[in-house]
Amino acid sequence: MNRYFEQQIIAADQLELVRLLYQHATSSVRDARAHLRTGRIAERERAISSAYATLNELACSLRREAAPDLVGRLHDLYCYMQSQLLAAMFQQADEPLANVLGLLVTLGEAWNGIQFGERSQEEQRPGDGGSWNAYSLPSEPGQIAVSV
Repeated sequence: MNRYFEQQIIAADQLELVRLLYQHATSSVRDARAHLRTGRIAERERAISSAYATLNELACSLRREAAPDLVGRLHDLYCYMQSQLLAAMFQQADEPLANVLGLLVTLGEAWNGIQFGERSQEEQRPGDGGSWNAYSLPSEPGQIAVSV
């Protein structure tokens, strides 16, 4: 694992962990597209597998009780993106990767907005601790299973 990325994970809170997972998935899909263009099959498959595993981590960490409708839609979207990644791998096609990349960029930007809003509210109401979070990520460092 990249040492810098590993240190970011260890130091991150739950909001930051989700941001890092979106960032990693986005980077992996970009890498897969680059490897597809240059014909590096093994590297492309590793990058797609990494993006798939990251989406799996995001899907598995969703807390349905936090917001059932939203969480259900997010889960379905993650499953759709995973199916697109598999299609890209087996068809050796860029279009499914481009679709996934567009969705990840949009979700990542939205998450950055949520993360910023959550932090602003926490600064205004110190000690409240009642912020909404649809993800249930481990609080212990090193429990996120994403390979780089």
